Amino acid sequence: MSKKGLEFVDKPVDRDIEYKKNTEEIRTNPELYKRVKASGWIEEGSTQSNSKIKRISYRLNSYGFRCDSEFNKKNKGILFLGCSDTFGWAQHKERTWPWLVSQHFDNDCWNLGVPGGSMSTSYRVLKHHIDSVDVNFVCLLSPHSFRSETFFLGDDGEIQKAFVLPNMNFKKYPKFIKENYNRIWSIEDNWELEYSKSLDGINHICSQRGIQLIEIKNPTNLDYQNEIGKMIEIGQSKDESLKLDSARDGYHAGHFFQSKVSEYFINEIRRRVKK
Repeated sequence: MSKKGLEFVDKPVDRDIEYKKNTEEIRTNPELYKRVKASGWIEEGSTQSNSKIKRISYRLNSYGFRCDSEFNKKNKGILFLGCSDTFGWAQHKERTWPWLVSQHFDNDCWNLGVPGGSMSTSYRVLKHHIDSVDVNFVCLLSPHSFRSETFFLGDDGEIQKAFVLPNMNFKKYPKFIKENYNRIWSIEDNWELEYSKSLDGINHICSQRGIQLIEIKNPTNLDYQNEIGKMIEIGQSKDESLKLDSARDGYHAGHFFQSKVSEYFINEIRRRVKK
């Protein structure tokens, strides 16, 4: 991979467009409104037709990551990898699992989660930024294996990036992106190979530096059939309202999900520190 590819700046969140899109969807979708309201995102006094949703502050560093500062080695930190559930899409920073884990251990929070990102995205951002921070742990909430990312040369001669997803909007990209998806990226063998190679690369980067990697698959990609998923199901069995728990967009998992993910990683770090 070229140096330019490693240094690619992931597009920051467009706050105004995201807020407007959320509001329009909530006003026209009863099920979405129900989830968002149950999760406390609707301003008091609003009805569905005139819904006013609470705003979120996204503080990003110059690379587009949800970090409070530029990368530095002033203090001990923890580095986090994953997709939008790690970034905290449509969620207050203080309710995201990376923030909860880092605050628990009084460490700096280096949240390198990328919305829409794949395992290869996690490998890319880790490889480029790992030596810019001081960490003992890398926590990875693995994105789904069917995701990929690719770089291509745009009509303007500039390198561009596409996140490859089954439900991606192909109209945003040149025709060959859809053609390549149909012929190459839609094949499950290619998903699994890229996923495995990227995870091996992440393991290698960490082991070379004496950093401990804690990795678990995002339970939303496994119908909640892993340790975090079981914790969530137990909570939902005690409180049915938690099944409506969501982020502000009504699609991403909410604060309850984030708290259970943080609980898992806190317990894993504690266990490894005690060894």
